[in-house]
Amino acid sequence: MDLQPTRRIRAVQRWAGATILESDNEAGELPNGCFDKHVIGLTIARPADIELRWYGSHWRKYRTNPSAVRIFPAGHSFACTWQRNRCLAVEIAPALIASVSRDTTDQAIELQPHALLEDLFLANIITEMRNEAQIGCPSGPTYGEALSVMLAAHIVRHYSAAAPRVNASMRLSKAQLRRVLEFIEARIETELTLQQLANVAGLEMYRFVRSFKHSLGVSPHFYIIQQRVERSKQLLLHSKLPLGVIADRCGFSTPSHFAHTFRRITGSAPSAYRQAIRPSPVRSNGG
Repeated sequence: MDLQPTRRIRAVQRWAGATILESDNEAGELPNGCFDKHVIGLTIARPADIELRWYGSHWRKYRTNPSAVRIFPAGHSFACTWQRNRCLAVEIAPALIASVSRDTTDQAIELQPHALLEDLFLANIITEMRNEAQIGCPSGPTYGEALSVMLAAHIVRHYSAAAPRVNASMRLSKAQLRRVLEFIEARIETELTLQQLANVAGLEMYRFVRSFKHSLGVSPHFYIIQQRVERSKQLLLHSKLPLGVIADRCGFSTPSHFAHTFRRITGSAPSAYRQAIRPSPVRSNGG
């Protein structure tokens, strides 16, 4: 089922297991709602009044201020009326929640519905997902996927009926780590995804992300960025390729994204770095 029959979509971005939407919603009502995915809503721009009734409960009125979060579990029936509002909504596939839950609890989990939460961590993740979508995911899908996994893990830990499990060592084995790093190196110029890397390691995506960070001390996304910058350094030193070609060969979406990322990691622009590290031509003395 769609989120709202009276919405105007401003932006949509899909990652593995999650989709973020930004919409302007006219005043309306939904007498019999039920989503096939878990939906996390975040009010933005202006406060709005809603009335909501979960299945088996009574109607209640809520004032949703900016940063207020709502959780609609998949398959959970509700009815709702609302004033005009603007919101962000993240649709989370049940498969992603199931993947996260298998690594955090020994029990079957059931997400709990919430009409009004003040959860700054959730609000910040959803906002960052919107920001990443607005700039076109210049680093590829790995950052958005990582945010999706982080959001799913937070919901399972804090808004489900199951108690979390404390896991033993989460490191990748030497063989798993070698396969993943070789895969990244061989395809650094392509659009890598967390699901691809998890498949190479033979793990579900959530466990892979945690295990990779336990193994190397950085997230898969940041490691990929580091490796792209390192490859670009070699091309700047050993070739005369234009910066746009180097950006493409190192997996950066645009030359400007390459320049911005390179400066953020190294502290200097690619052109300045090239000029600083390449030897100056030796001039002969005139006779």
